[in-house]
Amino acid sequence: MNIIYDMSPNLVPRYLVAHNALEQLEVRAFGCLIEELLELSKHNNKDENIKEGLFTLQMSCFNERPSERPLFKQILQHLNE
Repeated sequence: MNIIYDMSPNLVPRYLVAHNALEQLEVRAFGCLIEELLELSKHNNKDENIKEGLFTLQMSCFNERPSERPLFKQILQHLNE
């Protein structure tokens, strides 16, 4: 990963902005993975609570506003609940 440093006092370092945008994109991709898992489990009627929780997580990963998508640390917290 190329890191671009811009240490102007009034600007956030560009590498932090790029990292945040990349994480938001990866979170959306994770939402696609959840969608596939839910499709594969459609015929299994067990664990409806788990499916509902995954669906809720998927929808938050698909939020149209990338800044409102959860961070991976928040996703991990959700999955560990």
